[in-house]
Order: sequence, then C-alpha cells, then structure tokens
Amino acid sequence: MKIKFIKPHFKYSYFPGDTADLDDEVAEKLVEGGYAFAAKSAEKGTKEKQADPPK
Repeated sequence: MKIKFIKPHFKYSYFPGDTADLDDEVAEKLVEGGYAFAAKSAEKGTKEKQADPPK
C-alpha cells in the first residue's frame, strides 16, 4: 500500500511529505495511528481508494 507520511514515526526513516510503498498491514497501522494517509498509486490505470489528508 502506498502512503504519504504526515509526521515521523520512530521506527521508520521517513519525514512529513515522504511517500512509501509498505506492506498493507504496516501501512494500515500507520494510517490508523495518524502518521500517514493513503496515497495514489504511481502506476497509470490503477485506481485505488485514496483517503483524504487530515485537515
């Protein structure tokens, strides 16, 4: 699952604004924890549900 980080997490070397393609289970935990939101897939023709970034 591709995600975009909102804030850093102590286990990962990503900064706010960075994107990463992580295992679905890990990505979902980061999204649920408020560290990231689901990002669009970089592949053309792939339609994935994208969460709105938090306001």
